Amino acid sequence: MDNHLQRLKSFQVVELCEDSRRAGPQRAFVAVPPATLGSRDGRDYAHSALELGAPLVLGEGEAPPGFPPDRWLRCEPIRQLYPRLAAALAGNPSAALSLVGVTGTDGKTSVSWLLSHLLELLDGQPCGQIGTLGWRWGQERRPSDFTTPPAAQLQPGLSEMVSDGVQAAVMEVSSHAIVLGRVEQLDFSVAALTTLGRDHLDFHGDLASYHGVKKSFLAAQSRHCRLVLPVGVSIDLPAQQSVIRVGSGGDFYQQRMGPQTWRLHTPSGVVDRRLPLHADFQVDNLLTALAIAHGLGRSLDDLLPLCSELPPIPGRLEAVIPGAVVDFAHTPEALTTLHQQLRPATSGRLITVFGCGGDRDQGKRPAMARAVEQSADLIILTSDNPRSEDPEVILDQTQAGFTAAPLDADQLTSDSQGWLRVTDRREAIALAWRQRQPHDLVLVAGKGAETHQEIKGQRHPFDDRQELRRLMERPC
Repeated sequence: MDNHLQRLKSFQVVELCEDSRRAGPQRAFVAVPPATLGSRDGRDYAHSALELGAPLVLGEGEAPPGFPPDRWLRCEPIRQLYPRLAAALAGNPSAALSLVGVTGTDGKTSVSWLLSHLLELLDGQPCGQIGTLGWRWGQERRPSDFTTPPAAQLQPGLSEMVSDGVQAAVMEVSSHAIVLGRVEQLDFSVAALTTLGRDHLDFHGDLASYHGVKKSFLAAQSRHCRLVLPVGVSIDLPAQQSVIRVGSGGDFYQQRMGPQTWRLHTPSGVVDRRLPLHADFQVDNLLTALAIAHGLGRSLDDLLPLCSELPPIPGRLEAVIPGAVVDFAHTPEALTTLHQQLRPATSGRLITVFGCGGDRDQGKRPAMARAVEQSADLIILTSDNPRSEDPEVILDQTQAGFTAAPLDADQLTSDSQGWLRVTDRREAIALAWRQRQPHDLVLVAGKGAETHQEIKGQRHPFDDRQELRRLMERPC
């Protein structure tokens, strides 16, 4: 690696990039191989990167035909080596941070949000946050196309945080990021697992492989890294590894005492707290955040009083307007848990709008329909982010999970129950709002705080929360 680093520096390279369109002077292009069959091969863009001014291109094997050999830096295996080079160029910023990695099927964003705000309230200084909601530290806000950015973006971003005086940061760690080496060469102080359910089987192949990838992230951590795990999850770890357990019978668990009031059991004792949360699974996420903060050495006696001051999590069981909530739930397990929590919260019907994302695990689509049908009264199946897929095909595959026949949209009444299909998401949300009666609750699930809808490669401005606000201001 030292030879590679010297070569980069001899060409005055200060950063790397995986996107050839971002290549330029002092920014070398990393030609990563395709992650899956049919996905992009970075070698195909090596010439383009050179034309944009990249001093070097990093890749496996020999240079592509016609490519100048002196501008090709052979790196093998590139997914393991290039993150180390990116870290070195950025000054190994994770070593200067108390860095937390949060992985799991559901709850990563919520845990990261709650933890970062707890640390800010306690420490009185900015805490970095990286994930589905983008980048955040201090006054800095940046969007991100990735739950876990590639190392070429991640390492310089962490370096910026360190330069701005950030001492602690929390990042979401996706299963894709683990496989693709994005979290290589990161020095984690605490690593946490939220839940293990079904997702991304289009990428991992089967559930065992997917769960194995998640667990491998925890098992790969050094012995000085403390782990936070749910009760009941087994991982082969060294005997000396420090593990904090969350859940019934663990180090942190909860009991619901009343509306927005929970009894929190922690290593420092038992306290009753009124919290700005609405569901048991949200409190489980809070307990995971508390466990992580405890693992970082923060005092629970100081942390617990701050729990009542936490801001709401964008797009996570967010009460946008009276009678309507938005949530990011997009797996069968998350939808089941969400509906179980909302069902007792309404004396009327629970009206759910949901869909399934394109270019993602197709096998979970009927399972998501079954999960919603078990608890919702009126269901409107619609588009999520169809991406490159035909929206109608996605809806066909999803509705196969319903056991009842569809309703006729022209025959809906004020007490209709069942499901129907409205492809256009804006129309589906509007229909749900029109159908709502005084005691009904509308749930719009799947996209949370997203501000766009991706259709055929185009990102169109779209925000479930804004749609509901418009309907509130201009009743249908």
